Amino acid sequence: MTNVKPSLLVHRGSVPAVAFFFALSITGKDEAIRRILSIWKPNSRVYRLKKGILLVLPRPVLVSVGEALGLPLIRRRGLLAGMPLTEKEMNTIGQSVETLIISEGGTASTEQLSDESRELVHKWIATDGLKFVLGRSLGNEPPGPVVAKPVELPTVRETLGRIPAPPLELKNLLARLKGEPESNKQERFDWLRRISFQGMTGAARGFIRRIGGLRLRSDYQAQSLTGSRQSGLATRAPAKFSLWLTSAIYKIVMATRLARALGWRQGRYLSRVMQMFENGDVDEALRHAIPLSSISDSPILKMNFGLPGVRQDLRLSPFGRSPSSTMLLGQSLYSRLNQLYRSTFQRLEAQGRIAEAAFVLAELLRANEEAVAFLERNGRLREAAEIAEARELAPEIIVRQWFVAGEKERAIQVARRTGAFHGAVLRLEKSRHPAAPELRKLWAHSLADAGNVAIAVDVLWPLESERSTAVEWMRRAAAIGGRPGARSLARLISVARDGYAEFRTQAIELLQSDSVEEAPARREFAETLSKEPRSPQTQTLARIAARAILRDAGQGLPSLGPFPLRQLVDYSGDGALRADVPPRSPGRRIQLNDLDAAQQYSIAANDRGSTQISEAALLPNGTCAVAMGEAGLKLITRDGRTIAHFDEPADRVVVSDSGGKFITMARRGSVCCLSRVDVESRRIAPWCHAEISRFTTTFDGATWYIASGQDLYAIDATSHRLDALWRIPDLGHFVGPFTLASTKLEFVTYKDKNFWFWEYQLPQLRLRNKTLLPFSRPLDTVREIRLGSCSESGIFDCSAVFPPQETTGADTAVALAARQILFRKTNGGWTEFLAIETDEQVLADPVIASNWLALCLASKSATRILVYGYSKRAKPALRIEIRIEGRCNPSVRVDGSLLTISDDLGHLRAYELTYGEQVRDLNL
Repeated sequence: MTNVKPSLLVHRGSVPAVAFFFALSITGKDEAIRRILSIWKPNSRVYRLKKGILLVLPRPVLVSVGEALGLPLIRRRGLLAGMPLTEKEMNTIGQSVETLIISEGGTASTEQLSDESRELVHKWIATDGLKFVLGRSLGNEPPGPVVAKPVELPTVRETLGRIPAPPLELKNLLARLKGEPESNKQERFDWLRRISFQGMTGAARGFIRRIGGLRLRSDYQAQSLTGSRQSGLATRAPAKFSLWLTSAIYKIVMATRLARALGWRQGRYLSRVMQMFENGDVDEALRHAIPLSSISDSPILKMNFGLPGVRQDLRLSPFGRSPSSTMLLGQSLYSRLNQLYRSTFQRLEAQGRIAEAAFVLAELLRANEEAVAFLERNGRLREAAEIAEARELAPEIIVRQWFVAGEKERAIQVARRTGAFHGAVLRLEKSRHPAAPELRKLWAHSLADAGNVAIAVDVLWPLESERSTAVEWMRRAAAIGGRPGARSLARLISVARDGYAEFRTQAIELLQSDSVEEAPARREFAETLSKEPRSPQTQTLARIAARAILRDAGQGLPSLGPFPLRQLVDYSGDGALRADVPPRSPGRRIQLNDLDAAQQYSIAANDRGSTQISEAALLPNGTCAVAMGEAGLKLITRDGRTIAHFDEPADRVVVSDSGGKFITMARRGSVCCLSRVDVESRRIAPWCHAEISRFTTTFDGATWYIASGQDLYAIDATSHRLDALWRIPDLGHFVGPFTLASTKLEFVTYKDKNFWFWEYQLPQLRLRNKTLLPFSRPLDTVREIRLGSCSESGIFDCSAVFPPQETTGADTAVALAARQILFRKTNGGWTEFLAIETDEQVLADPVIASNWLALCLASKSATRILVYGYSKRAKPALRIEIRIEGRCNPSVRVDGSLLTISDDLGHLRAYELTYGEQVRDLNL
């Protein structure tokens, strides 16, 4: 209560109301709640005060005072006034912002708003007895990703043609060598096949192997450092006694000439095949010839004095299995067959029998690359490509062969799946093939379509006929910004017509900026400019660039080295500038990881905006993409001005590495509505609907990795539908976010009652490591599993747990342990690195980058965002702590060296992680 008696007690007419006050003595509690819910707007706030309930709207609405549901309040100097106040009356009241002023008994009454008086509106709605049912669309189920089917390749005989089919005898022999059943088993003589020298020696060696296996069993039970069980046979060399026994049996058999009697069937077959080759009966010889890859001369393998034995079953033994039986040939006989096949190839080549000669190379000698090159030399291009892919040669060879064969779409598909464009182009250019420029052009256009226009310029520039296209792409890259944009900007000034006049202003704005986040772009511009042809215009900009680099170096920012800086100064041709350059650069600026204490940032409760931000992402050109849920998506400048608005709903944003394209996601139950945005043209286009459980928050512009169900997909982000380049099925349930690096993808799944840590090599999606991961705590204490993974930093357990019960004794330790967030290095055990407060909880999955970890914690009074660095220490060290007064739903992103934070209270903050500086401070 104050002593001020306002001249007017209520507003009159129509006023822009920012809030409504409901006096409980007039309306009653139930009626006040009903009225508030009837005019409720998203992002509104409700306060329970002494005399009634206050509703604060997100934005003003024009209302008639006589028809309002409550007492309208307007904002004056941050105060919520229920009556018109003069300047003198305002000065007399003298209250702080976020204070309610109403008339009570003819006198102005005030009450301060605080988070303690904040009312939780959702508690007004009784949900007892209601059952949650997941909504399903009444339309057709969204189709899953469409995986590109591999081309069904024929066998070598079918590909080359004119190669006679192998006889049944050869098929049986090769089947026996592989341990497979024959096609024409003779059941009558099975009992003779069982009685062999192999059986007698095998019994003795099996007895010895079982004795040695007792030790291997105990070794198998041991856990490896990574937590997975490994068989002792996986790393243990053959036992010395086993090698001695094998050698002894071999010597005995050879000394007594039993091998000649026991291996007569093999010898007779080989002798007959060699006789066919020597007599020139090539057709029959090719039918009976044995591929060299089916023959081994290793002395460690078991000797097979009859035909090799058949496996009794296909079970995998956890303790390992000895190698299968093979034909044992002396080195001289092996070399003789090699020489015989090679001379046959030369004879067939001289006779012009291309198909048969290629068959000898590919099937008998297994010289696959030589066979592919031979077929290409002789014009059999498609056959060369089919053999290259069927024999799984290097991806660049496969791409080259399909492109030369005229199958351009197939070549591009393989190149995009395997990232083999570069190697294929180099192979074509090295051989001076006329198709090399066309493949280089397709490569460049593929990069440009993915938004990587700066890299596309570098790829296309060697083709002088395409320079005009490259210049247009440079303009697009310069508009996108970042280091690639700065490089393109410097080149445009030199190569584009009237480039200096057109881009001078943009270049000077970049060089005169003192922004920390643009320091890498300034350095890239200066370094690129010094390599361009010298002209008076470029020399003028070089002088400005040199001063900008010296200014950054004086502030301790990363700058050019002494030699590149001297080159830039010499390029400018300014003698005075050359004399003013200091002999040595100043010391390095203190970085965030060098600080002993964490940087502290705080956001007050009344420092908020009116926009509910679902997620925000900084782009290389300094603009920011802001996802606002159903309100759509907008692009804003550094100072918060809107430059584009898109009506498509957006909850999440997946940004390309170049920043030129991104994908928006809007949740519709279990289905996501996807759209694609082109930043340069400022256009958005709906893409498709898909069920997505996990996804990477960035992509290279062409390939995006998602999880749907228990499957992992590599999605073609340039396709008009949800096409998948790769699919890896049945990995289990994904229990944490993806961690994406330039060459690898990591994640954790839960399958068969075990947790598994996966590492895949990109872009081939080749499995590098699969590790059994023991969990940190009993599963019955966990409400929601959240595991973040990174092979360089470890596994982070930020699972949501059930509240601890009132316990005593030994149970207390278990209950307290369930509240911890744990950190684990991949080669060690679980160790605690943060104990959260009793009333705190983890809001979302941990955000993990190569050197940073971000956690979101919430309590009743505040939301904390903790940023840890672990580049120099085994244990993560707290580097930045951001405290937001009150409850909110924050979104955190780490893109390179930038940390972006946004929430549903309109906060947008960004921090540069090299030095810990705040580069954005906006309320939207």
